[in-house]
Amino acid sequence: MAAATKRVSVVVIAAMMAVLVLAGCDGSSSADSTTDSLPDGVHFGFVTAFADGQLTFTEAELFTGDEAIAEAAKDGEQEPPNDFYLRRSDGDPLTLAVANDASVSVIGSDTIQPTESSVTELAGFFAGEGDIAGTYSFASGVSEFGWSTDITVRDGVVVGLAEYYLP
Repeated sequence: MAAATKRVSVVVIAAMMAVLVLAGCDGSSSADSTTDSLPDGVHFGFVTAFADGQLTFTEAELFTGDEAIAEAAKDGEQEPPNDFYLRRSDGDPLTLAVANDASVSVIGSDTIQPTESSVTELAGFFAGEGDIAGTYSFASGVSEFGWSTDITVRDGVVVGLAEYYLP
């Protein structure tokens, strides 16, 4: 009789756990299973590819002023000449989903201020279809490191991209 009671208890506990797990599932996903994800927030780094609603992103750290000098020294590098120092992530580049309506801003060539663009225009830029008019974002000019940008992530999806000016 005790064995039957234990079995019933195990079945009841398993059923309760299944209900709790399924209660958190609504059948939707904010990013598909082939993409990586980052925590919600703003992340600095470099975009090296952008197509089919996904971008390839390598996270980096940006230091300025005295902190740049100190961090470069920690890494065994010379003092940075432009008052900033970049430390790229040692991890593999991430593939991140991008919302179709993500906000995109690039640096305007007249003012060096943010200029609105679009996901479609940015995808064309990375596909080599041409420069983004009125900006410093030239199709031939993505550095060997990629396009420096702050990305904003919400619920595992990139909802904002803002080009970051590096001298």
